[in-house]
Amino acid sequence: MVSYENSIVSLVNQKRVAEGRVAYRVDTRLRAAARVYSTDMACNGARNHIGSDGSTAAERIAAQGYSFWYNGENYYIGWGSRGTPQAAFNWWINSVPHYNNIMHTGFQEFGVGVMYDPSTNLYFYTIEFARPR
Repeated sequence: MVSYENSIVSLVNQKRVAEGRVAYRVDTRLRAAARVYSTDMACNGARNHIGSDGSTAAERIAAQGYSFWYNGENYYIGWGSRGTPQAAFNWWINSVPHYNNIMHTGFQEFGVGVMYDPSTNLYFYTIEFARPR
């Protein structure tokens, strides 16, 4: 799923640059936190930004050793042709709160995690955004 993650990184940063924003830096700890939530959604049915263990995005990011001032999170679940990186990106771009995270001027770094569940043919995408301390 690394190629899907890298596609989201490219799509987000291309959009930011096209709209006059600075590209986000990829942080491995944010990527790890994103993968944790995508895995939780795929394996445990977590939804609505709350992990199956009750964790928030901020707690998942902090658990990776990342210190931040503030954070944001986008997630997406798709199947078949709706499970592609382009489909996830298009959905986020057409949703005001998700678009706002993508274009946020305060966030500086992000990480993308994607998991696939072959038993359901579902793809689980998470982006963790943050401004480091």
